[in-house]
Amino acid sequence: MISKIFSAQMLICALALSVPAYAQLSEQQIYGSSSDTHPGLIFLTHDDMMEEPTLFGGLFNTKLIIALLQSYGFSDTFFMVGCHIYGQPLSLPKSSLCQQGLGDVPIAVAQEVADAGFLVANHTFSHLGLSEMQLEDAIKDVRMNQELIDSLGQKLGLKLLRCPGFDCANVTELNSQPDLAKLRGPVNADVGGGFYPDNIMPVPPGIQNPAGEGGDWWFYENDLPVGFAGYYYVRDITNFGSRHGVIVLLHTRTEVMTGSDGSRGFFPVKLLQYIIDNVPAGFTFAPMDGIPGLLGNIRTTTPHLISREFGSNDGQGRVVAGHITGGARKEVCKARGGSVRCMAWQESASQNAKSATPELGPSTSWRDITDPGWSKNYGSQFWLVDMNGDGRDDLVTPSASGLKVGYSNGMNGFSALEPLLADNTLDYRAVRFADVNKDGLPDVVAWIQGTVYVYINNGHGFNAPMAASTDFPLSAGFGNDLYLSTMQVVDVNGDGCSDLTMRGPTDVFVGLGDCHGKFLPAESWTRKFSDRQNFALPSQNLTFSAAKIAGKVGLAAGLFTGGIVFQESDPSTSQFGQYRYIMDNHGFSGDPDFHPEAYGADIVFTDLYGDGDTVPVQVRANGLYASHIRIAKD
Repeated sequence: MISKIFSAQMLICALALSVPAYAQLSEQQIYGSSSDTHPGLIFLTHDDMMEEPTLFGGLFNTKLIIALLQSYGFSDTFFMVGCHIYGQPLSLPKSSLCQQGLGDVPIAVAQEVADAGFLVANHTFSHLGLSEMQLEDAIKDVRMNQELIDSLGQKLGLKLLRCPGFDCANVTELNSQPDLAKLRGPVNADVGGGFYPDNIMPVPPGIQNPAGEGGDWWFYENDLPVGFAGYYYVRDITNFGSRHGVIVLLHTRTEVMTGSDGSRGFFPVKLLQYIIDNVPAGFTFAPMDGIPGLLGNIRTTTPHLISREFGSNDGQGRVVAGHITGGARKEVCKARGGSVRCMAWQESASQNAKSATPELGPSTSWRDITDPGWSKNYGSQFWLVDMNGDGRDDLVTPSASGLKVGYSNGMNGFSALEPLLADNTLDYRAVRFADVNKDGLPDVVAWIQGTVYVYINNGHGFNAPMAASTDFPLSAGFGNDLYLSTMQVVDVNGDGCSDLTMRGPTDVFVGLGDCHGKFLPAESWTRKFSDRQNFALPSQNLTFSAAKIAGKVGLAAGLFTGGIVFQESDPSTSQFGQYRYIMDNHGFSGDPDFHPEAYGADIVFTDLYGDGDTVPVQVRANGLYASHIRIAKD
């Protein structure tokens, strides 16, 4: 039987808030309440990966759970007990679960979990608390399970341990083993370890020791229905989650469910659905690497100040980066007082040339905009695009008659604006520039009243618009700023053709380009950036962007709960695949204490340094901050 564990009220108290760095296993276990997590974040975890293949025709809870999570785009971590995997030898026969021969889960099921983008983590091989084993046996047991997990080929680069029954005696001794030194944790739970009953949903008479008893298995063992268990889970998620993020403990199946009939056999799946349906609006489901200190193998460096200009209260509209001088690095521009002002790079003075840090110099006016409607009607919007093929990005602005262009002289200004594309029907919320027919010239892609049109650049002007996609109609809500502003035209599948991407209420849709100016029917590629995950908030939605990080094209965004996420494209499946945090809330805010700027800052994703990596440029109250991308070895 699973060990009785601490009550949820006990789980939130022990550790003082600090800036954690979970480089190795620690005697202090990880809770949402001890990790400076933002309120409203739910970190789902499912333990054991136990199944009974002889029941229900092999329809495993694990598969049903990941299908349910995928239907919403929610994250989860599966802590696997190795002896449940079919064909794996049992290291310590006295295991409470595996000595019965229960489980026998094909390794293909664990592989399916990993391939679906969920993290498979270590719950020991034999499901014994560490105090129940000699140190040598504990090391052997954890190692055997980790070797099995490593065989799954996971991409995140995060290795976590949760001790059975949260019994982690002498866990730091594992750090001395080179092959286990990258394990992090141990991971505990804020919700699901124990519940105190209340008068709203009282425990029926006759149930022994109801106060502070265990989680989902305890409700099942006492023949309490899903709604009863779900009430207590949602109650504690709501209460504790209003103060900090919560790690939620659930199980795919436990020994108390062994041999149960089909009417109750899918209790874990139904309980998960109840939680999803009943947690408060605004609560979101995050992966474990969203806990500060648990980033995976791709991350940003600590943001550094690159300019005290162009902060959130300096100028109008958004910051735009471009190669206006033709150099490797992009310069940075913003509208201020009826002018487009730009900052070029300069090397800071340093006695050691190798430690010189590039900084942006003072801004200068590169072009005054005399059209009074530019600010009033178009929010001082502009683009930086190389329209004449000289290797320097030019200034493109909206007007009542269409697009205008001023050409960069590469030193200190743009030429006087002149007509570029005459069309007074353009909706400037969704005008993008991309080479859609692979002729080396930037074409115009524009959404107008539910149809996406392409204006092919012929080198002397633009051809008449042709309808390229009708998959984003007004009737489906795509005229809403929340969705229209997210339109991206980039190559997401690596075939060299620009593809059309746009976010909807639940899905991000991709229409693959045909390299001739049209897009194939749009299909859902991910649900990670849904309204349910707070992308209905304009400040968070504003940051949604295509990005290329560590050689992978994908989608990136800043989260108002703190942190920056990236989901890489997987062309083999026509999906966006591995989803990860590349910056946690401490890097996002630059301060371990939460404040509005930590989750309200504007973020611009761009290849700022010219090294091929898209990096986040944060627009804060006191200026601009930027980071580099770093890749750690697993």
